Amino acid sequence: MITLKNIRKVFTSGDNKITALNGIDLDIKGGEIFGIIGFSGAGKSTLVRCINMLEKPTAGEVIVNGQNLTQLSKGELRLARRKIGMIFQHFNLLWSRTVFENVALPLEINGVSRDKIQSKVNELLQLVGLEDKASAYPAQLSGGQKQRVGIARALANDPKVLLCDEATSALDPDTTDSILKLLQDINRKLNLTIVVITHEMHVIKEICDRVAVLDRGQVVEVGPVIDVFTRPQSPVTRRFINSVVKTDIPEVVRNRQIELKANGSPAKIVRISFIGQSAGEPVITQLIKNFNVTANILYGNLDHIKDTIYGMLTLELTGQEQAVNDALQFLKGQNLQVEVIQHV
Repeated sequence: MITLKNIRKVFTSGDNKITALNGIDLDIKGGEIFGIIGFSGAGKSTLVRCINMLEKPTAGEVIVNGQNLTQLSKGELRLARRKIGMIFQHFNLLWSRTVFENVALPLEINGVSRDKIQSKVNELLQLVGLEDKASAYPAQLSGGQKQRVGIARALANDPKVLLCDEATSALDPDTTDSILKLLQDINRKLNLTIVVITHEMHVIKEICDRVAVLDRGQVVEVGPVIDVFTRPQSPVTRRFINSVVKTDIPEVVRNRQIELKANGSPAKIVRISFIGQSAGEPVITQLIKNFNVTANILYGNLDHIKDTIYGMLTLELTGQEQAVNDALQFLKGQNLQVEVIQHV
């Protein structure tokens, strides 16, 4: 659905040149929810504006739904943009127009008849749960309701792609979750390709199928969200993951390592990652029952990534060396990711 080939964007100010994007290659599949995450200054907002050509790349190609947008004339680009909806962090509503009139605006601009506008806007307001707010003005709405208006307006021209630029950053956590559920619902009902730009890993965790991690204008990691969470490859990714699922060794565990070493006690500190069905298996019970080892739980957490249960458990395994090694092999054979993080 969306292919980005070697996208570069350089901004020039006087004699200074700032490279915002430096060789971005991405393939986004039709019908998926794709996340792009990065810290401030990573280039993610510039990238999303390159997708709909609000920013023309300095070099590279942007291909959306089979069209190379970088080769279109201005008139052709205007037509192509009708199939690319966009929602914004601060809603960008017209305060002098009602909810109905805000949603109707793209249709009015495109010369759609009044009867069709009436039908389409009513349909969209029902989709986003605002059918009772048609005559209200933006000042009378909550932040979440304003964003729902923005979503309805972005869907007015039946786009194939919906770009979300920090769409939940101005919202409280509960409202954020309701907007994310709405986006998931729209994705399923309309088979819409959604690109989510964010600096919040919670957003990625809740709704995205795949994610690209941006750092200093480059993609440093890309893959299915569950893989990126469980096997992060870059320091930037690990920082994001730690914001929602603590993967660093807690201080209490480090202190335990020091204590064991001081007492001369042999032990292995092991971190186990549980994914999907394996999260519900009685693995530790089987470990203790079948092997002559002691398993002391030092730290753990359980969460979900979209619809998949995910968790991590840090154990202190003690016993004869062969018994401990046999126990580790057992764990690895249970569809678990096992990491010996410290020998003491």
